[in-house]
Order: sequence, then C-alpha cells, then structure tokens
Amino acid sequence: MKRFGGLLVVLAGCLWGSMGLFVRTLSAYGFTTLQIAALRLLTAAVMLLPFGLAKKGDRRMSLGDFFLLVVMGLVSIAAMSVCYFTTIQLSSLSTAAVLLYTSPVFVTLLSAAFLHERLNGQKLLALALAVCGCVLVAGLSGALPAAAVVSGLLSAVTYASYSIFGRFALRRCAPLTVTVVAFSAAAVALLCCCRPAQLWSVVATRFSLPMLLWVLAAGFFTAVAPFLLYTVGLRTTEASRASVLACSEPAAATLFGFAVYGEVPTPLAFTGMALIFVAIVLLSFGRAARE
Repeated sequence: MKRFGGLLVVLAGCLWGSMGLFVRTLSAYGFTTLQIAALRLLTAAVMLLPFGLAKKGDRRMSLGDFFLLVVMGLVSIAAMSVCYFTTIQLSSLSTAAVLLYTSPVFVTLLSAAFLHERLNGQKLLALALAVCGCVLVAGLSGALPAAAVVSGLLSAVTYASYSIFGRFALRRCAPLTVTVVAFSAAAVALLCCCRPAQLWSVVATRFSLPMLLWVLAAGFFTAVAPFLLYTVGLRTTEASRASVLACSEPAAATLFGFAVYGEVPTPLAFTGMALIFVAIVLLSFGRAARE
C-alpha cells in the first residue's frame, strides 16, 4: 500500500476535478452552490454511516479524538466549502480554483511547523511547479475584489488544514472513522446555513429520478470516493507531498470540461497541466527512490 499512497491521492484529485459537472447539472434544477455542497456532504455522510456502524466503533477513538474529527469536519470541509463558494460568487470559477490551489503552500508551511516535515529542494520545486500550473490552467487575469482574495485564501487555508488534521487523526483512528465523523459534522453545519426551507422547496417541486441520481452520484464521486482515497493515501504520504499530488484536480477539471462541454483549453492551460504533471512525477519518483 505504501507504493500506491501517492497514486490514491492523484486519483482523489481527479475525482474532485469532476465536481463542475455535478454543480452545473444540479444548478439547473434550481439549487444554489451552497445547497449543492450541503446535499453532496449529506449524501456522503448517509452513504458512509452504515459502514461506520458496521465497524462497531473505533476502539482507539477517545472523546478527544472525536472532538478533533468534528473540528476537522467544521473547518476543513464545511468552512472550506463556504469560503470556496463565496469566492465563486464574488469572482469566477477559475479565479476561485487558483486561490484554492494555493493550498500546497499553506500545507507545506503548516506541515513543517506542526508535523516536523522537512523542506527540501525537491518539495519546493514541485510546489512552485504545481502552483504555477494551477494558475495557467485556470487562466487567472484581471483585478480581484479584496473580499474575493480574502475568501479565496481562507478556502486554501481551511482546505490545507484537512491534511494536517488528517495526519493527526490517522495516528489513532481508521480512515473510514475519520471520514464518517468529519463528513457528518460538516453536513449538519452546512444544512443549518444553506436555507433549508428553500432547499426543501426545490426538492419538493422539482423532484425526479434523474435529480436523485445526480445527487447520489455527486455525493459518491466527489465526496465519498475521493476523500476516502485521499485519507488512505495520507497514511503513507507526507501531508505536504499529498497536497501537491492533489493538484491533479484542476488539470482533471479542464479535461472534463473539454470532453463534456467542448471547452477547448488554451495553450497556457495545456502548459499548466504539463507543469502539474511534472510536479506529480517529481514527487512520486522521489518517494519511490527512497522506498
């Protein structure tokens, strides 16, 4: 499993990159982006809960561990979603993606401070390539409102905290336990602040089997599967390294846009994807050489 930790993180990033497909489709039914985020996390929590109960609890999890996982869900998942979608509303999807994927910078710095992970030339080079690649893929340009910059950077910091919380939590709890508790806490928090009455009104008036299938698919493919893959990958992958490997997401999002919506990437976007790929290969081969 150690050899595949990085690959699991890359696959998680690719699945996260499909989120735009579900957001566009569910938005057409009348849901707001925040409501889509709430539905996505609620569906994921419901899907994971039976498996969590089947484990008959995590014997090693104390009250302190439970509190850590709740905070992880509120900060790293719920708050990140709120900040990220706020940035989308204040700017654009590409701008929000660029600001979100400054997270490897914060992960690397936080990992050095709290997890005592060493900074070396390889990590710093991969980090620079990944961040530059994200900027080129998204095509960031033009002046940004100050509020968009603040919310975007907050989305990056809260997103980065998942890797830090995850490394601490995985020392005592199983990946499934970490994901179930964190998702449940995040789902409850988002349901409380996404205008639940309006959400129910949309569901009641426009409910259909395709809508249900899209909601279930969004929960599985953009939440359950990628977060489990990422959490398992964190067991054998340094947090700073995992944050860079997950930069496969914006590249995957660009490819999904091309395949499904005919959105042809610009030459700069192709260059950005190439930089992200080089960063991933650099980290993956660097780790393989030491194992």
